Amino acid sequence: MDNHNAAAGPPAVEPLAGEVLLGELPRRNGSTLRISVQYPADGPGFIALRLFVRADDGTWRQPLRGRGFSLRTMELEKFLAALLKGWHHLHEEERARRMKLDHEVADLRRQVRGGPGRRDPSANGPMGPLPPAA
Repeated sequence: MDNHNAAAGPPAVEPLAGEVLLGELPRRNGSTLRISVQYPADGPGFIALRLFVRADDGTWRQPLRGRGFSLRTMELEKFLAALLKGWHHLHEEERARRMKLDHEVADLRRQVRGGPGRRDPSANGPMGPLPPAA
């Protein structure tokens, strides 16, 4: 397994000893959210999510206490289920917003055309009245 996300380029912060970097998510404010598996010498591995911030001198500062969290193996299933539930909720909310907007646009188009439904294609062509049939 690579030690960094190939799409994002090289890691912003070099991996720590006993760490396998799974991915980094750059943020607008210049910080980076790092997701990794860490293997401490005295215990089982865990998933770590840490926020790294660039210092004034351009170097990356190790995360401060309270700027990340760890997930134990036994917590992963519930955590992932909650993330998927949240993603699904936001996805459905976005879908409902788009459907509402589509309906509003369709209503405006009907108002501009001057009718409640489809236009009668035999009445006029796209360039004005149709010529009489020969």
